[in-house]
Amino acid sequence: MLSAHNLHKRHPLLIPSGDFCYRAVPSDGNEQVGLSSPRLGRDFRDATWYAGDKVVLCPYWEHTDHGTVRCEYLKREELAWQSDEHHLAVAQFGKEVVSHMETQSHLAEMLKVCDVKPDGKPNQKVSAKESAAVQGSSGST
Repeated sequence: MLSAHNLHKRHPLLIPSGDFCYRAVPSDGNEQVGLSSPRLGRDFRDATWYAGDKVVLCPYWEHTDHGTVRCEYLKREELAWQSDEHHLAVAQFGKEVVSHMETQSHLAEMLKVCDVKPDGKPNQKVSAKESAAVQGSSGST
């Protein structure tokens, strides 16, 4: 499976269309967590949603082990929405740094902050060769 961690460069084709850091697809019944699980973005890349669908995370969105969420595409990190994890962020970054981190962030709510494909179309020109290379290397996302 392709993930942001094994990408050599950022690529906008991997980012889901629309306003969220995930895409909805028909469920295959193999999801093990729900959308609000703190394990989503750590141990799992998809989650049950509703009406027979699941969500598949953007490969650049990550819920860290130190109380933050991170967009690897933008290299941006903010506090996770679970308040019981803020002590982990303090341990990682220090109280001073954490006091300046965004607490009610769009990123933590899985709302896109990258502005890539907000209307379902790439906002960068991508050659057919690049597109084929990314699609061929991604397998299933």
